Amino acid sequence: MNDCQNAEMRDQLPDLLHERLAATERAVVMAHLDGCVDCRDELALLRVAHGTLIKATPRIDLNFIVEALPKTAPRTRTLSVSRRPMWSGRSTRPSYSLSSPRRAERQDQPPAFRR
Repeated sequence: MNDCQNAEMRDQLPDLLHERLAATERAVVMAHLDGCVDCRDELALLRVAHGTLIKATPRIDLNFIVEALPKTAPRTRTLSVSRRPMWSGRSTRPSYSLSSPRRAERQDQPPAFRR
């Protein structure tokens, strides 16, 4: 078997096999196949290889797997409610003081020296 010199067409043969070509691209590749024995032979070889892989790959029976899973009761989610009020443990005092003389002093200092 000789290789076709048109590498672009050869590269599109797997896409043709898996039906991943747009209609216009498919028409161009099919027209090339009409005149190229090498590409037709390679496409036939790809079909045989693909069929062999499909037959050799074991099928997964999802229904069997689901039926084999242990049957358990559905879990219910219970919401945990805190017995303490939301504000417990927090200070009810304001976190600022209106009459702090040090506060006024700190505002006069540059930002690097503020605490």
